[in-house]
Amino acid sequence: MQYYMPRKYPQKVRAVTPGTKYSVAMVWAAAIAAHRINDNRYVKTPEWDTQAEPPVIKYRTSREVFAELLANPDRLDAGDIQAGQECLDWVRGDFTVKALKGQLSDFDLSVQKVIAVETEFDSNLDRLALAVVPCLPASQARGQARADTDSRLRQTVNQHVGSVGDKITLDIEVLRANYSQNYNTWFVTAVDSENRSVFFSYRAPLEMGAKVQVRGTVKAHRDNATTQLNRVTIINKGTL
Repeated sequence: MQYYMPRKYPQKVRAVTPGTKYSVAMVWAAAIAAHRINDNRYVKTPEWDTQAEPPVIKYRTSREVFAELLANPDRLDAGDIQAGQECLDWVRGDFTVKALKGQLSDFDLSVQKVIAVETEFDSNLDRLALAVVPCLPASQARGQARADTDSRLRQTVNQHVGSVGDKITLDIEVLRANYSQNYNTWFVTAVDSENRSVFFSYRAPLEMGAKVQVRGTVKAHRDNATTQLNRVTIINKGTL
């Protein structure tokens, strides 16, 4: 969906209408709907289609969409309500695990204020909590993706690939690709066609689920039966 707007974005949009109360179910449903409208992403700043003439805004901020949905609850449906409750349950569970492990960050302490609201949010008293909610569906999506990846890796065979120094070619499926600012590279975790775990760095991002053929050199055999590669190049896509 695209919106025509002047190239200079208007003044900052209020997160919610002052002096208003919203049910917990409505708030979480609006967060889920905003996440879906923005292609299942948290959009922090407006994103423009600069190829159009005049330029048009492709994605408004998640907070703006969230506020619009709270002001128009008739745009929320039963699916949003259910998914919102599932998101809340996931966030509560994730917070509990982190608290038990002593791994709470400053952001988690903000999340604590969100999940402490049991019946309704007050746009004055809970202003900061309401500002946090729109980003939590993205947190849930990332957390579930990590859990799925970890589960998939536990199912790999306990076998390394080749010998250290071997030059090999593998058909792989990408399970995870994390960017490192320190090294300015992507660290990729994948499985090959024989269900073996491999790990390597790559100069460009690879989408989770991408199926490609790679060529590289075996750098190391890790204790967790993961084979580390270096000098990796992609020589074919869509191989599995």
